[in-house]
Amino acid sequence: MGGLARRVSYILGERSRDGAILVVDSGNLFPKRKTERAGGTETGTAGLLARAYGRMAVDAVNVGPAEAAMGRELFSRPEISRLPWISSNIVNERGDPLFDPYIIKNVGNVRVGILGFTSLADDPAIKKGFGSGHAVADPVTATRKIIGEISGKTDVILVLSCLAPEEIRRLAAENRGTCFILGGGEGRTTVHPHRESETLVLRSGKDGMYVGRLNLSCTGSMTGFLDAEEESRLHLELQNLEQRIAALVKARQNKDTPALQKMIGDLLSRKSALEEKLTAICACGTETGKFTWDLVPMESDIPGDETVLDWIREAGLEGSS
Repeated sequence: MGGLARRVSYILGERSRDGAILVVDSGNLFPKRKTERAGGTETGTAGLLARAYGRMAVDAVNVGPAEAAMGRELFSRPEISRLPWISSNIVNERGDPLFDPYIIKNVGNVRVGILGFTSLADDPAIKKGFGSGHAVADPVTATRKIIGEISGKTDVILVLSCLAPEEIRRLAAENRGTCFILGGGEGRTTVHPHRESETLVLRSGKDGMYVGRLNLSCTGSMTGFLDAEEESRLHLELQNLEQRIAALVKARQNKDTPALQKMIGDLLSRKSALEEKLTAICACGTETGKFTWDLVPMESDIPGDETVLDWIREAGLEGSS
């Protein structure tokens, strides 16, 4: 549990430096149900995690299959119920959302809509945890409905995902209003941003080894985001191309050959394509924002939050991973 204390310490430090910050979790926050009785190690760990997330003032937590499998009674516990749970596609017997289907947060002058989804494959766990009348609705249909409801009320839409890769592809392809999908993909990490249709998919892995940091630069309603780090990479690549072209042009002054002419022509074509791509990135106007994505490792050089460390010791979980 030492990684939890480091995570809280890191988030609290970031909050102290920047007020325009959102903290979200894509789901499967709690350990999956095994054989322990209520009140045992499993539910004790869930309570500790909830207290820690409350301490770092998490803004939204998606209900994943791990939480759903622990059943309705989990969410009646005070420390659990106080967390801002969302689920856009877990529904009750009448087909109504069992949790808040979305949250809208104001970050500076930008309105961020946050949705949360679990996979259709998790339907048996939902029925077992909440009763046979409950179900997982199709995420594509649910997204379309919610985007219709919040249209004009948000500038940026984030999706917290416990979805399978093929479900993420469908959701992105059929709901172009989503800007980012965070999580999903069976615990994988995203080092370089991955794009599905027009939607960016970002993953920080599992077990709290990393905190994913998404930095957005935008004003007002955004229809798309461009990778600001790609701008730096393109500038460097363009600079290298220009140096190679200059060297070949100088060599051609001494001896002009068809091979040199072809090499220079190929490099000039590549330069033109890079300049065109760079122009598109730099021309970020009112309809496009920029972003950067980083994976911050929760390593031992980050001090653990003392309050959370005390809670861990009191719970007898000091040796837990």
